[in-house]
Amino acid sequence: MGTELGLARFDGVRFTVFDRRHNPGLAANYIQRLLASRDGSLWIGTSNGLTHFLKGAFRTYTTRDGLSNDGVSALCEGRDGSLWVGTGQGLNRLRNGKVRVFQAADGLPDDSVKAVLEDRAGVLWVATEGGLARLDGDRFTAYTSRDGLPGGPVTALAATPDGALWAGTSHGGLARLEKGRFSGWSQGLPSQEIQSLLSDRDGNLWIGFEGHGIGRLRQGRVALYSTREGLPGFNCTNALFEDRDGTSGSACSMRGWWSCGMPPSPASANRKVWRPTWCGAAWRTRMAASGWAPTMAT
Repeated sequence: MGTELGLARFDGVRFTVFDRRHNPGLAANYIQRLLASRDGSLWIGTSNGLTHFLKGAFRTYTTRDGLSNDGVSALCEGRDGSLWVGTGQGLNRLRNGKVRVFQAADGLPDDSVKAVLEDRAGVLWVATEGGLARLDGDRFTAYTSRDGLPGGPVTALAATPDGALWAGTSHGGLARLEKGRFSGWSQGLPSQEIQSLLSDRDGNLWIGFEGHGIGRLRQGRVALYSTREGLPGFNCTNALFEDRDGTSGSACSMRGWWSCGMPPSPASANRKVWRPTWCGAAWRTRMAASGWAPTMAT
C-alpha cells in the first residue's frame, strides 16, 4: 500500500513500513502509484522518481536517467515487457534500461498523463488532461469530443471482458468505446467526476467517484456503496485493484481501507473492495448470509 509516509506491506496480520529513513534507496516517501510486475518485482511511482524493488533491493530512476518528470502519475506493464510511466510532462517507455519520452509532439493530446492501459488486444491507451490517445506504432491517435468522448480531462481507463474500453472523466462521467466511437454513460451515476475504474474478472466495472463513494456497474445497472454498507468515509476513491484471489480493492479514501463483498453469484461468491484511510486503520467487510459484516484491523 502506498501512503504519503512510505510504502506499507500487509502480511494478513500487521503492516511493515518502508520509508526513506530506513530505506534510502526509495525515491520518496510520497507513494503515488504501485505496479506488481509479472517477474515478481514491484514498481513504485513516487513524487520524486520511479523506484524498482527487486530481490530486496531498491533501484531508482529520475530525470537524470531520462524520465520526463520525477512525479509519477501512472504505471502500466506492456506485453513486450516495456514499462509505461506517466508523468505531468509526458509518457515514458522504459525498456532494457533505456527511456523514451512521448509528448504532445508525438500525438498525445496533452503532456499531463493521468492513466495508462494496455487492453486485451494489446493496444495501449493513454488518458491525459486533454483527452485520450491510442498508440499506433510510434505515434498516437487522439480521441476528443468529436469522437464522442466527453470534454475535459480523462482520469481513468478500464477494459472489460467483452472487449469494451471504458473511460472515466473529471466532468463528463463515463464513456464506452464501441465501433470506433465513444458513447456517454450517465444512468445511475451520482456524480460526473470519476476518479478511478476497475474491471474485475467477473465483468463488473467498479467506479470510484469524487465525493460519492464507490459504484459497481453490472448488467446495465449501477449499485452504490457508502457509509450505509460500512464505508468509513466517501470523499474520494482514486485507485482500485483486484488481487490474485479475486479480491477487488480501492485506495485513497479520506477515512479508511474498505472491503466490499459483492452479492453472491455463481461466478462471484467472495469479491471485496478495499479502501485505505488517513487514520491508520483497515476496514474489511465480509459477505455473510444476512448481508454485510464489517471488521476493522489496525
